[in-house]
Amino acid sequence: MQKAYSFSGQRQGESIEFIVKGSPWQLFPSFIQFSFLVALGIISTTLSEWHYFWLVLGVIFIVASAVIFKAFYCFIQTTTVITNQRVVNVAQKGLWTVIITESELPNIKEITTIKKGIVNYLTNTGDVILSTNAGDGGVITIQQILNPYDLQQKIAQVKQPS
Repeated sequence: MQKAYSFSGQRQGESIEFIVKGSPWQLFPSFIQFSFLVALGIISTTLSEWHYFWLVLGVIFIVASAVIFKAFYCFIQTTTVITNQRVVNVAQKGLWTVIITESELPNIKEITTIKKGIVNYLTNTGDVILSTNAGDGGVITIQQILNPYDLQQKIAQVKQPS
Protein backbone atom coordinates (compact mmCIF):
# COMPACT_ATOMS: atom_id res chain seq x y z
CA MET A 1 0.00 0.00 0.00
CA GLN A 2 1.47 3.34 -1.08
CA LYS A 3 1.52 6.14 1.48
CA ALA A 4 -0.46 9.26 0.48
CA TYR A 5 1.73 12.34 0.79
CA SER A 6 0.66 15.95 1.11
CA PHE A 7 2.47 19.25 1.54
CA SER A 8 1.76 22.80 2.66
CA GLY A 9 0.32 24.77 -0.25
CA GLN A 10 -1.05 21.74 -2.06
CA ARG A 11 -3.95 22.64 -4.33
CA GLN A 12 -7.37 21.07 -4.50
CA GLY A 13 -7.26 18.04 -6.82
CA GLU A 14 -3.44 18.09 -6.98
CA SER A 15 -1.76 14.73 -6.46
CA ILE A 16 1.89 14.08 -5.78
CA GLU A 17 3.52 12.02 -8.51
CA PHE A 18 6.87 11.66 -6.75
CA ILE A 19 9.23 13.31 -4.27
CA VAL A 20 12.93 13.82 -5.00
CA LYS A 21 15.64 14.12 -2.35
CA GLY A 22 19.30 14.90 -2.90
CA SER A 23 22.02 12.31 -3.10
CA PRO A 24 23.83 11.45 0.14
CA TRP A 25 27.05 11.88 -1.84
CA GLN A 26 26.62 15.65 -1.56
CA LEU A 27 27.53 15.31 2.13
CA PHE A 28 30.96 13.88 1.26
CA PRO A 29 32.81 17.26 0.97
CA SER A 30 31.57 18.22 4.45
CA PHE A 31 32.87 14.95 5.89
CA ILE A 32 36.24 15.67 4.26
CA GLN A 33 36.24 19.16 5.87
CA PHE A 34 35.31 17.61 9.22
CA SER A 35 38.13 15.07 8.97
CA PHE A 36 40.62 17.74 7.92
CA LEU A 37 39.70 20.02 10.82
CA VAL A 38 39.91 17.22 13.39
CA ALA A 39 43.25 16.04 11.97
CA LEU A 40 44.53 19.64 12.01
CA GLY A 41 43.47 19.97 15.64
CA ILE A 42 45.20 16.76 16.66
CA ILE A 43 48.40 17.61 14.81
CA SER A 44 48.54 21.20 16.08
CA THR A 45 47.93 20.21 19.68
CA THR A 46 50.50 17.42 19.65
CA LEU A 47 53.12 19.92 18.45
CA SER A 48 52.25 22.48 21.15
CA GLU A 49 52.05 22.51 24.93
CA TRP A 50 50.13 19.57 26.40
CA HIS A 51 47.81 21.62 28.65
CA TYR A 52 46.13 23.24 25.58
CA PHE A 53 45.47 19.91 23.88
CA TRP A 54 41.89 19.34 25.03
CA LEU A 55 40.89 23.00 24.70
CA VAL A 56 42.11 23.32 21.10
CA LEU A 57 40.81 19.89 20.14
CA GLY A 58 37.42 20.70 21.72
CA VAL A 59 37.07 24.01 19.86
CA ILE A 60 38.07 22.45 16.55
CA PHE A 61 35.67 19.55 17.12
CA ILE A 62 32.80 22.01 17.79
CA VAL A 63 33.58 23.96 14.60
CA ALA A 64 33.88 20.74 12.58
CA SER A 65 30.59 19.48 14.02
CA ALA A 66 28.89 22.75 13.02
CA VAL A 67 30.09 22.20 9.44
CA ILE A 68 28.59 18.70 9.42
CA PHE A 69 25.35 19.87 11.06
CA LYS A 70 24.80 22.62 8.47
CA ALA A 71 25.44 20.25 5.56
CA PHE A 72 23.14 17.58 7.00
CA TYR A 73 20.39 20.11 7.80
CA CYS A 74 20.47 21.48 4.24
CA PHE A 75 20.48 17.94 2.85
CA ILE A 76 17.44 16.89 4.91
CA GLN A 77 15.43 20.06 4.21
CA THR A 78 16.02 20.21 0.44
CA THR A 79 13.16 18.53 -1.42
CA THR A 80 11.54 18.63 -4.83
CA VAL A 81 7.89 17.68 -5.23
CA ILE A 82 6.51 16.82 -8.66
CA THR A 83 2.73 16.81 -8.81
CA ASN A 84 0.27 16.29 -11.63
CA GLN A 85 0.12 20.11 -12.03
CA ARG A 86 3.52 21.60 -11.13
CA VAL A 87 7.07 21.23 -9.86
CA VAL A 88 7.93 22.71 -6.45
CA ASN A 89 11.63 22.88 -5.51
CA VAL A 90 12.55 23.73 -1.91
CA ALA A 91 16.31 24.34 -1.67
CA GLN A 92 17.75 24.92 1.80
CA LYS A 93 20.96 26.92 1.23
CA GLY A 94 21.92 27.61 4.83
CA LEU A 95 20.46 27.55 8.31
CA TRP A 96 18.35 30.64 7.59
CA THR A 97 18.14 30.66 3.78
CA VAL A 98 15.57 28.71 1.81
CA ILE A 99 14.70 29.17 -1.86
CA ILE A 100 11.31 27.91 -3.05
CA THR A 101 10.78 27.77 -6.80
CA GLU A 102 7.77 26.41 -8.62
CA SER A 103 6.49 26.11 -12.15
CA GLU A 104 3.37 24.74 -13.75
CA LEU A 105 4.07 21.62 -15.83
CA PRO A 106 2.80 23.17 -19.10
CA ASN A 107 5.26 26.07 -18.61
CA ILE A 108 8.29 23.77 -18.63
CA LYS A 109 9.77 23.95 -22.10
CA GLU A 110 13.08 22.10 -21.69
CA ILE A 111 14.52 19.53 -19.29
CA THR A 112 18.32 19.24 -19.12
CA THR A 113 20.47 16.75 -17.22
CA ILE A 114 24.02 17.70 -16.23
CA LYS A 115 26.71 15.42 -14.84
CA LYS A 116 30.01 17.22 -14.20
CA GLY A 117 33.22 15.42 -13.38
CA ILE A 118 34.31 11.90 -12.67
CA VAL A 119 32.72 11.78 -9.21
CA ASN A 120 29.26 12.44 -10.66
CA TYR A 121 29.79 9.72 -13.25
CA LEU A 122 31.00 7.19 -10.67
CA THR A 123 28.17 7.94 -8.23
CA ASN A 124 25.51 8.51 -10.95
CA THR A 125 24.59 11.91 -9.54
CA GLY A 126 23.96 15.23 -11.22
CA ASP A 127 21.59 18.15 -11.73
CA VAL A 128 18.31 18.45 -13.58
CA ILE A 129 17.55 21.90 -14.97
CA LEU A 130 13.99 22.83 -15.93
CA SER A 131 13.72 25.82 -18.28
CA THR A 132 10.38 27.57 -18.10
CA ASN A 133 8.37 29.97 -20.24
CA ALA A 134 8.93 32.76 -17.71
CA GLY A 135 9.80 36.05 -19.38
CA ASP A 136 13.04 36.37 -17.42
CA GLY A 137 14.37 33.02 -18.66
CA GLY A 138 13.34 31.24 -15.48
CA VAL A 139 14.95 27.96 -14.49
CA ILE A 140 14.48 25.45 -11.71
CA THR A 141 17.64 23.57 -10.77
CA ILE A 142 17.30 20.30 -8.88
CA GLN A 143 20.82 19.78 -7.59
CA GLN A 144 22.88 16.70 -6.82
CA ILE A 145 20.33 13.92 -7.14
CA LEU A 146 20.78 10.23 -7.83
CA ASN A 147 19.88 9.08 -11.35
CA PRO A 148 19.23 12.52 -12.86
CA TYR A 149 18.35 11.07 -16.27
CA ASP A 150 15.62 8.90 -14.69
CA LEU A 151 14.14 12.01 -13.09
CA GLN A 152 14.27 13.83 -16.43
CA GLN A 153 12.29 11.01 -18.03
CA LYS A 154 9.75 10.86 -15.18
CA ILE A 155 9.09 14.60 -15.44
CA ALA A 156 8.69 14.28 -19.21
CA GLN A 157 6.14 11.48 -18.69
CA VAL A 158 4.13 13.48 -16.11
CA LYS A 159 4.26 16.54 -18.34
CA GLN A 160 2.80 14.70 -21.34
CA PRO A 161 -0.99 14.78 -21.50
CA SER A 162 -2.63 11.38 -21.08
